[in-house]
Amino acid sequence: MLPGRPVREDYVLVVSASCRRLDGARFSTESAFAEHVRMLRKKLTSSFRELFVAAPSASEEAWLQNRHHWAVIDERIGLRSKTADDVLGSSGGPASRLPDLVRR
Repeated sequence: MLPGRPVREDYVLVVSASCRRLDGARFSTESAFAEHVRMLRKKLTSSFRELFVAAPSASEEAWLQNRHHWAVIDERIGLRSKTADDVLGSSGGPASRLPDLVRR
């Protein structure tokens, strides 16, 4: 971080890569994407409080079929995720509802 610049609250990353919520503190996504997210979080640590990932939700069936090559991310390291399904429901909705995804 540059001297005199305040730390911003959140960095929002909207992606098409599916994620699956595992519990209140963990989510799973494809392992290569998960590694990119971890690396991005490290780079943003000095400028942003949290990296927020907004992503489509993987169905349980899709997750079970692909979990052997998906990684688990623990949100307690300053990463948060919320799937579109968390807010919009599985039928989706207008992009204008994206701000709902990032509300705490």
